[in-house]
Amino acid sequence: MKLAAFLLLACLLFVHVKGMVISPRGRCQCIDRGVKFIPPKQIEKIEVFSPSTSCKDVEIIATMKISGDQMCLDPDSQFAKNLIKKLGQTEKRHLE
Repeated sequence: MKLAAFLLLACLLFVHVKGMVISPRGRCQCIDRGVKFIPPKQIEKIEVFSPSTSCKDVEIIATMKISGDQMCLDPDSQFAKNLIKKLGQTEKRHLE
């Protein structure tokens, strides 16, 4: 009887753990608020991450053209706000 109960509990735990969603990003990638400005000609790619269960902050990560380094942009800076606005307009044009 104890063995059957143990096996049932073990199966339930295995199913529960296997079904848990793990964020692909993990924790926040930006350690601090980030820089307020990056010359646009130096930016290769911009990624905007919305708040999630693993990171409560909006994160804007710019990949640089020459070095491939990634830099965090301060989402509260005017430059970042304008950049997000432009990206939103570009995405809308691609959808139409």
